[in-house]
Amino acid sequence: MRRSIIIYIVACVIAAVVPYLSAHNETAAGTAPAVTFPGWPTKFHGKTLTPLALNEIEKSFASDFPGQIARFTDGERELIIRWVTEPTRKLHPSSDCFQGLGYTVKPLAAHRDEHGTLWASFAATKGNERLLVYEQIHADSGETWTDVSAWYWSALHRETGSWWAITVAEKAP
Repeated sequence: MRRSIIIYIVACVIAAVVPYLSAHNETAAGTAPAVTFPGWPTKFHGKTLTPLALNEIEKSFASDFPGQIARFTDGERELIIRWVTEPTRKLHPSSDCFQGLGYTVKPLAAHRDEHGTLWASFAATKGNERLLVYEQIHADSGETWTDVSAWYWSALHRETGSWWAITVAEKAP
């Protein structure tokens, strides 16, 4: 009987201490170190980027996004660049956006660009419009992800940082 009481007391102490330990390891909302926006890139793979206006849906989404969102063209392709300041489920795969806009989406094999970098890829079709879409997330540290979920779980383990989520859409041949 005495052993049961000791086990019960130890369990109660552990249960009482755990919330304090987990609270110590979490950053309180609004106290994360501020990350300064470095500005939008002016070139992508050697081509000059020209800013495009966000549409109303993109503006609405951007107003509640932890970071910034912009659209660009390099004269041949359209790019959506999202600068993200914290791990968030608001950063989702571009295929979700395309589907929400009425495109039929077909996953494709990973794409390796001319620089040897891997990108997730999919085909998007709407009426006669056929696009090839590539996306990647990268950190200034050099880490890259082709999967939003993998990025999210990795980002949760960092205390600070920012990431670039780049989506490239080009007309399919």
